Amino acid sequence: MLRDSVIYILARAVPSLLGFVTGMALTWLLTPTEYGTYGLGIAMVTLLAGVFFDWHALSFMRFFQANATNPVFMPTVVQSFLMLCGASAILAGAVDVSGLLPLEYRGLLWVSLPGCWAFAWFELASRVEVARFRPMRYFWMNFMRNALILGLSVLVAWMFRAPLWVLGATYLSMFLAALVFHPSGIRLSPRLFDTDVARRLVAFGWAMAIVRATGGVSFALDRMLLETLAGRDAVGYYTVAYSLAQTTI
Repeated sequence: MLRDSVIYILARAVPSLLGFVTGMALTWLLTPTEYGTYGLGIAMVTLLAGVFFDWHALSFMRFFQANATNPVFMPTVVQSFLMLCGASAILAGAVDVSGLLPLEYRGLLWVSLPGCWAFAWFELASRVEVARFRPMRYFWMNFMRNALILGLSVLVAWMFRAPLWVLGATYLSMFLAALVFHPSGIRLSPRLFDTDVARRLVAFGWAMAIVRATGGVSFALDRMLLETLAGRDAVGYYTVAYSLAQTTI
């Protein structure tokens, strides 16, 4: 148990160090305003994940041990994840056509939506490894994700100096890491979707969905308010300070 605990600590500490280097490099390559756009994109992903996906991953953790050998459990989890992707796309489309978002936020929305899917899929895949007691795979998943983010996002920032492209590189890195370490037991056959399993996931997760959605709104709202009151460059400075504190912890 001590060995596994050390591996889990390193699985958070080493990638966090890579994340610190990434943030430092991006602040050198992007202006405060550009980094503010990057920060708004990360906030939007956090908001979407909090509204749609966080409860789903927590519900998976709750029921996995009792259903590890159930042949319909993982297919139901994965197919319900895809349903949530569809629901988030419908909501994003409705918000886009409603005209509620300013023009500059619309491009950010459509970059952040697939980014949210990549982020949420990585988080689910990493929880699968934790639930199956595979600390080394969990370590390498997190290391690969943050190493790819460091390499790709810094390269894209150096080449294009475009925050939306940097966000795209960040999300692509998450997806590639989850793709390499994809969980076994994934089958998308509709006949393996079990409504009883899905109902239990929702029954356990709906209260957490409210809590996580509220947290996501709180996380994103302060950045949006800061942009309105002080400008996007202020969001850039705020994002740097927040990331420094979060990475240290």
